[in-house]
Amino acid sequence: MAVLGGMTASDALDVLCHTGVIARSRRGGGYTAACGMFKAWYLRNVRSAERRVITEATDCMGDEYFDVFLAHNSKDKREVSKVCDQLRQRGLKPWIDKEQIRPGEWFQDAIQEAIPKVRSAAVFIGPHGVGRWQVVELRALVSACVEFGRAVIPVLLPGIAEIPDDLRFLRELHQVKLRSIEDSEGVDELEWGIRGGPRL
Repeated sequence: MAVLGGMTASDALDVLCHTGVIARSRRGGGYTAACGMFKAWYLRNVRSAERRVITEATDCMGDEYFDVFLAHNSKDKREVSKVCDQLRQRGLKPWIDKEQIRPGEWFQDAIQEAIPKVRSAAVFIGPHGVGRWQVVELRALVSACVEFGRAVIPVLLPGIAEIPDDLRFLRELHQVKLRSIEDSEGVDELEWGIRGGPRL
């Protein structure tokens, strides 16, 4: 159960009930939210507190943390590497396989070790499809990111109009479309997704 400043969500319900924001239901002692105010309170306080915990935890990792995991087809390495360089120029620290996976190391093992150390994951979709990122493996990556509270950002490389059918589960997420590799507005969007918080 989420705890905020020593107060659990259940305690918060009681407080909101007593202040009239939430009305107790006469049946079963449950709660009826008025105008979604409790949901707004939860998103504003508990969820933001959870995000702070995650951010503080990764801040404590020092050199071990990464701002974003770059998942991509090796055939799109050139384009993704250029985006990686642009993110570094913006002060971000990306995780990219060519720099982090040693020769002879199992690819999937390296991914599992990386996820707890990253704040987000960008899934690049290019003209060559997912490649060795088989759909099942990609689902596993997304599930791990959800488990650890990491943002997942689909990124459509130039020439890709929409997420393909075999990756339709990514369509529920707000995506970034790059009109070109030098598309500064697109990289702005990606940076915002990585950093989180209000848009600057």
